[in-house]
Amino acid sequence: MDPASVDMRKAVKDYQPLPAGSPRVRFTRDPQIAARGEGIYSPTGSWGDPTLATREKGRIATEATIAAILKQIESLRQAAPPNTGPAK
Repeated sequence: MDPASVDMRKAVKDYQPLPAGSPRVRFTRDPQIAARGEGIYSPTGSWGDPTLATREKGRIATEATIAAILKQIESLRQAAPPNTGPAK
């Protein structure tokens, strides 16, 4: 989105093994959190290969995220408010 703020020289591959049977993974740059089993330690703060990133891929991912958020907002706008009990 802002090429001037990206330094691809800092992009390094970082593949960490996923825990077996883990339905959800939280990555962390804090080794203490990882030691408590509350996440997978990633010294780079990324997982995968950010050297493959491009501005176009970022645009596609950002637009898809925004579209999903707008769809959720519209669903909430059209939904009936939750039943909070009798009015006071």
